[in-house]
Amino acid sequence: MWHNKLAFLEVGNGDYFAFNLSENGKHSIVYLSHDDGEGHGYIIANDFMELLDHWSRVCFVGAEDWQWISFVQSRESGILPDSESAIEFRKQFDITL
Repeated sequence: MWHNKLAFLEVGNGDYFAFNLSENGKHSIVYLSHDDGEGHGYIIANDFMELLDHWSRVCFVGAEDWQWISFVQSRESGILPDSESAIEFRKQFDITL
């Protein structure tokens, strides 16, 4: 899982957000866990711009997997800012998009 990755964000617990360099011309953003945590290997976004867009729409919740994992549906879905959990999250803080 760690091969062909370029880490760019240290989560703070030993985990990282990284570009997946193994896909030719496409660099999805993946989560790399130092201890095989629940989010290890999850695709967080299809590319960097999508990461910024989708993560911003869930208020840049924390980068540790337990903080963003409720906003994904599968290992490949990425953060889903229009999911039921994301809408409810924003509603709790009275945030409208």
